[in-house]
Amino acid sequence: MNIQQRISYETPLNTSVDAVPRIDDVIANAGWRIEEIIGGGKHLDFAKPFLPDTLAQTEALAFLDSFEQLTLNHIRSHGYLHAMARAEPLLASDKASSIRRYGQMFNGFRDEFECSFDTICGTANPPADFGARITAHHPLAINLMILHAEWMAQRHYMQSLEEAPGLDCRFTSLLRRRWMEATEQAELDAASARSIAAGMTARDIDATISEYFEIIVDLDTMLMDQVTYDLDALSRISGRRFNADEQREYQRVQRRAVRWTFFGSAMTHPDFLATVEGISPASRVKIQKIAPAFS
Repeated sequence: MNIQQRISYETPLNTSVDAVPRIDDVIANAGWRIEEIIGGGKHLDFAKPFLPDTLAQTEALAFLDSFEQLTLNHIRSHGYLHAMARAEPLLASDKASSIRRYGQMFNGFRDEFECSFDTICGTANPPADFGARITAHHPLAINLMILHAEWMAQRHYMQSLEEAPGLDCRFTSLLRRRWMEATEQAELDAASARSIAAGMTARDIDATISEYFEIIVDLDTMLMDQVTYDLDALSRISGRRFNADEQREYQRVQRRAVRWTFFGSAMTHPDFLATVEGISPASRVKIQKIAPAFS
């Protein structure tokens, strides 16, 4: 399935293929501005969730009432914007121009959120040397992690479509814009991964897959800190001190939710796995064995 066929397949039925702009028109076009989707009178609707519950998983927390579940969805969405704005540019520093553009999208939404949300939400950041640690990895490991992020973005948008009528349309639009770029870029990055791997031995490729997992572990450390920051923000907004059982349940559910959002959603994506299998069938098996820990 080529890019335009995939766009047709994955676009809502009331949207024609011709109405879906190519990524060159959306991101690289000098006329495109963040103000087209947020700011300047276009605001987030805090009466609705931002992230689909398949990602936020706030409804699974039965000890929260509906207002607290919605509030946690918003807090999770803020952490999502922060993580995407901070981590992705570090992963793809060699694609600085396009990365900066959609990094500005996430930052723009985060700024809009913070202007409208009464409570300051704490955020976790990558270690100071994270960028240097990324660039120290083998180019194939970095390339696979970028592909991981691209197929992750596609799945996030598709999951938002499943819950779209009840979600804030501005946030869904953000996920759609990111998906559009990711879908276009993924084929190029998959070709790049195959080119890099072509000159490698099976043993070297296996070592590179281990480096891919090392990047995930580094990101996971930051994201698990974010889970704790989010609970603190929820406690301050709700005025509740959650008991030990509630905190344990929160950590169990939200750690799983965050890991699915940023890791499992890509590691189980059939297109990502197909690229890995084309490089090394054994590497696909290795990822599939580890993926349940992030699902």
